Amino acid sequence: IEFKDKKIERRLIVGIDPGIEVGISIIDIYGRPILLTSKRSIDRDEIISLISKEGKAVIIATDVNPLPDTVKKIASKFNARIYVPEKSLSVDEKQKIIEEFSKIYKVKIDNPHIRDSLAAAVKAFNEIESKLRQIESFISRLDIDIIDENKIYYCVIEGGTVSECIEKEIDKYLRKDENKINVKQYRIDDNLELQIRKLEEENKNLKTEL
Repeated sequence: IEFKDKKIERRLIVGIDPGIEVGISIIDIYGRPILLTSKRSIDRDEIISLISKEGKAVIIATDVNPLPDTVKKIASKFNARIYVPEKSLSVDEKQKIIEEFSKIYKVKIDNPHIRDSLAAAVKAFNEIESKLRQIESFISRLDIDIIDENKIYYCVIEGGTVSECIEKEIDKYLRKDENKINVKQYRIDDNLELQIRKLEEENKNLKTEL
């Protein structure tokens, strides 16, 4: 099952169920399905190639603990974070995850390898979803247009805290301002300065809340 979308710089969460038949489930950072498939006798390089065609893997997930060596090596190739559950997911838990996912995205999952890999990917997504929603809430409170929320999402997924990632974006714009920001994007410099001050103040408040 493949879902077409823009692939340029797309960040991915990938669940992998290794074995003779490998389950590979790719979702984006919003939890939407990109590719759900299983392949027999596929080697590690082929798995990496298949994932790379869809975007950049930022999290590689497994449904079992301890971590399978294949999953560890694939994550290393992408320099991706690894999601490992505290204990291996039970069949009942995986089935519940898949049923909920299937209702939302109208997909039918019969293959057990896709089921296991998708359950891993969704569990990894659920772990970071609260942080992503926190970013959404932060952005919605602001009436500014100088911040790229996608870059904050990616930063958090790659291991940064919400406040650290927002501060990183602020610093980036401050440096741009020092190097003469393209004023066509903003009507007056005072407006840009006001937006930056507002962003800094909101980030201070966010650090206090956290």
